[in-house]
Amino acid sequence: MSRATSDGGPARLRSLATRVVERIGGLPAVRTLIATLEAYDRGGGGLTAAGLAYTSLLAILPGLLLIASAIGLWVEDPEVRAQIVDWIGRAVPPLQDVAEAALVSVSQGAVPTSILATIFLLWGSSRLYANMDYAFSKIFSSARPRNEIERTARGIVLTVVVVGLPLAVLFVG
Repeated sequence: MSRATSDGGPARLRSLATRVVERIGGLPAVRTLIATLEAYDRGGGGLTAAGLAYTSLLAILPGLLLIASAIGLWVEDPEVRAQIVDWIGRAVPPLQDVAEAALVSVSQGAVPTSILATIFLLWGSSRLYANMDYAFSKIFSSARPRNEIERTARGIVLTVVVVGLPLAVLFVG
């Protein structure tokens, strides 16, 4: 008797789970979500999202290096640098030692570091723009697709306008 009860329990649970899945799966919102995820999967959405995350990192790191080299170039007082490191340490405690080491090492070679950071920032942000353009071309397929040269050129122009122009105004001012 206990064997029949134990066999009936999983069967009843399976039957209940099937009814719940059928009922929930029949909802219009759930059908739309499933169709969206299937289209995302067919279109290579996971790979595109991973590429965007990677190029975002490649665009952010040179920007942080440029900020650190600008601080190293303009802030010569060790007390002010210590205050900046302390502020970073209060905002994000695990980064305090990294910020201190970065400011010390970058301040010793601030000019070449800022030049390299600017070049890599242009490159990284242009790649981010190109990948975003590619991702949007997957979503909005009615527009004419751009080639890699056009995407990169547009990314560099956009980066110069969004990043370079404010930096130039800052240097001139």
